[in-house]
Amino acid sequence: MNLALLAYKNSKIAKDLLTSPSKVSNWRQKSLFNRIARRLFWDYIYYDLDTEARSNAQLELMGEEEALKWAHHHASQREIQSASKDDPFPPIRGTRFHGQLEFNDAFPLFEYLAQIIRVQSHGLCVQLGSSSGKEIAYFSSLTKNMSFIGYDLYESSTSFATKRYRSENLDFKTGDFLSALNENPPNRNDPVIIFSNGSLLYMFPENAVSFFAKVASFENPLSLIISEPVRIPGISKVLKTGTVRQEAGVRRIGLSVPSGSMGYSHDYIAYALINGLKLKHVQYGFPHPSTDVVNALFHLTN
Repeated sequence: MNLALLAYKNSKIAKDLLTSPSKVSNWRQKSLFNRIARRLFWDYIYYDLDTEARSNAQLELMGEEEALKWAHHHASQREIQSASKDDPFPPIRGTRFHGQLEFNDAFPLFEYLAQIIRVQSHGLCVQLGSSSGKEIAYFSSLTKNMSFIGYDLYESSTSFATKRYRSENLDFKTGDFLSALNENPPNRNDPVIIFSNGSLLYMFPENAVSFFAKVASFENPLSLIISEPVRIPGISKVLKTGTVRQEAGVRRIGLSVPSGSMGYSHDYIAYALINGLKLKHVQYGFPHPSTDVVNALFHLTN
């Protein structure tokens, strides 16, 4: 494998990618060679790129066209076992399962955040990476006392969500939510809820500290609710045998670990505590088979 990787890193496509980020589109070619090479070597190459090159790679491989495809996929509910596009979202408890876990136990975000939103008398709720819009649209349907904004980096996703969901207390915007909220901050005493469900794993480690620092600087009463896959060394062994094995050979970048497919497993609690946020609640959902990755929910406050 090491010799194959060395040979590939010296190939034309790899050199194009490493030396000219604009040529990352080579990876989208449909040749059999590219499909095999991408499956075998992409993670080795991607995590060695600098910030600009990784940003270009994400834009090319996850940006406008691909983001729209994912929005359609997300809206169809194909990620929910045995669900159809016409089923209620989130599924009624007891009707859908993820592996052996009931859906709402596997993905605790929806019941947990719904309980918080239902008792709010006012305020703002923001989703990072709203994609099709179905998640923030669901939460906006629970109350008319709050405003809801779904932010996404890609206009194709925002346009899709805007056409699909219409409500007086719901809006979708494209871009960086931190900059937008700083330019147009909510009323000082209004509580702000920010949540992410599978988006922050694509945040680069070099940007994580500044992200949490900016969030922690909000003067409003703040709840940051993070629902993301995280790597917990030894958890797969614990789930199988009840014993913990020692972590070995993990490539760590600050408080983050590359997790494949351009994502990172971040130590969200550590990043938050370093920047003065407080941990209010933690909950674990489904484990990813044969890995040390679990779906986790963290509720952080200022």
